[in-house]
Amino acid sequence: MILFIHQSMIRNLFTPLAIASIAIALGGCNSTKQAGQTVSPNNRICVDLQTPNPGWILGIQEVRVDKDNHLHVYAEAKIIDGQENRIAATVISQISDCVRVPRNGRGMTIYLAGATWNWVPEAIIQVSGTAEYRSKISTGSTKALFPY
Repeated sequence: MILFIHQSMIRNLFTPLAIASIAIALGGCNSTKQAGQTVSPNNRICVDLQTPNPGWILGIQEVRVDKDNHLHVYAEAKIIDGQENRIAATVISQISDCVRVPRNGRGMTIYLAGATWNWVPEAIIQVSGTAEYRSKISTGSTKALFPY
């Protein structure tokens, strides 16, 4: 069974607002053993984000799960190396990143660092970096799912 939570229709209605879309693919019963963990082939978490120009990249840095099986995703948006001092065309662009995790959660909260524009969706919590992200979740009661 595959479940996609995608806001493409909303994105088309509200462009150029940044609308995040989160795709969680729920894998079937077939699982494979990798690095001592059972991983379903489709346990993917994807974060998509609109940026003010094509000079940005997005990277999911960490995924943690808490005792309630809620996922906490930490991602960073960065200007592509070498593009810091260049002028880029102001064209709304789409960036995304996906990772595989050993299991799915019941819900998800996304924390984003690095966005310098002021139209990040309300569903995403903006943080200044890893330290602020970790202060918002209690890492002692969470388990890292990515990186493994």
